[in-house]
Amino acid sequence: MSRHPDPYAVLGLAPSADLKEVRAAFRRLARIHHPDANPGDARADALFRRAREAYEQILSSSKARRSEAARGRDVKVRVFLTLPEAFLGCRKTLRYPQRQDGEGFPEQTREVSVQIPAGVRDGSSFRYADEGHMGPGGAGSLVVIAVLKPDRYFEVRGNNLHYSLLVGIDSYVEGGQSRLPHPGGTISIDIPPRFVPGMVLKLAGRGLPAYDGHPAGDLLVKLDLCLPKKLSRRERETLSLLLELPGFKVPVDEQGFQPRE
Repeated sequence: MSRHPDPYAVLGLAPSADLKEVRAAFRRLARIHHPDANPGDARADALFRRAREAYEQILSSSKARRSEAARGRDVKVRVFLTLPEAFLGCRKTLRYPQRQDGEGFPEQTREVSVQIPAGVRDGSSFRYADEGHMGPGGAGSLVVIAVLKPDRYFEVRGNNLHYSLLVGIDSYVEGGQSRLPHPGGTISIDIPPRFVPGMVLKLAGRGLPAYDGHPAGDLLVKLDLCLPKKLSRRERETLSLLLELPGFKVPVDEQGFQPRE
């Protein structure tokens, strides 16, 4: 915001003017030069912004705050983030209506660029002073509330990231590696051979980063066996051959029951 050597003169007032006179002067100029009343008029737009800057400068001065300390109301804005944006941090441009408390003041569209810190959780909020609604004693705050959008790969639960991994028969029998699309960058994990379906691998510290009192979370990978939902005739014949091999037979006793190992 530009600062004027004499903001009172911009509003056509003497430096001794009180806040009531300041508000009335700004209201009068705003009605005359507001962009909605002068579409496409660059000069009117410049005069309106000049009057608004002078008005805000007076309200934010120590004199105005001593005279009448009632600040404007806060503005709450939700910002929707992808998981990588929340994980790594990002910059967002927010647009919202900003109002002046009192009757007769036009509503303005405000545009603010904010930095979202790395590791924010769903529902985290950040306060930016002097960006809210205008009041006699200055502007209130802009309160930004983070909302995490559902991710294609991961589920966020608290500080942890959860991932479900289907493993093919070859990796199940022999073990192997698999790549995961982690929001901090692709990572590889080792798959143990002949794992118990449903087991969970824990990668400590690979969940959401530490943030604002929240510890770093873990990445929890659930392993399941990838089996076909429908078999072709050839697949059924191949499976029948495999089931004839000793390693694929279920061990049972002479009564046909499966004993304890």
